[in-house]
Amino acid sequence: MTIYAKRTERDNSKQSIVMTIGKNEVLLFGKNISVDAAPIIPNDRKMIPIRIVAENLGSNVEWKEEGQQIVVTKKINICIDPIKLLWLKQLPREFFG
Repeated sequence: MTIYAKRTERDNSKQSIVMTIGKNEVLLFGKNISVDAAPIIPNDRKMIPIRIVAENLGSNVEWKEEGQQIVVTKKINICIDPIKLLWLKQLPREFFG
C-alpha cells in the first residue's frame, strides 16, 4: 500500500510525498530519503511518521514530554481590511481564546 500527500492536483512526484507501508524510504518531492519510522497498519489503522509530512508541508512539529503529546502548528498570514479590523477590535478578549 502507498500513501500520498500532495500539494497540487497533478500526479507529479515533485509535488508529492509518497510513503509505502513497511518501508523506511520516502519519495519526498522527487527525492528519495530515509526516515526513522516506516508507515504501518496496526489494527486496520494507517499510521505514518507525522514529522516528515507535517514539516514538509510547512508546519512545525513539537514533542511535549509532559502529557506525551505531539503538537503540529502552522503559521498563516492573514490580510484584514480596515473595516473588518475595527469590527475585530470591538470583540471581547475572551473571543480570541
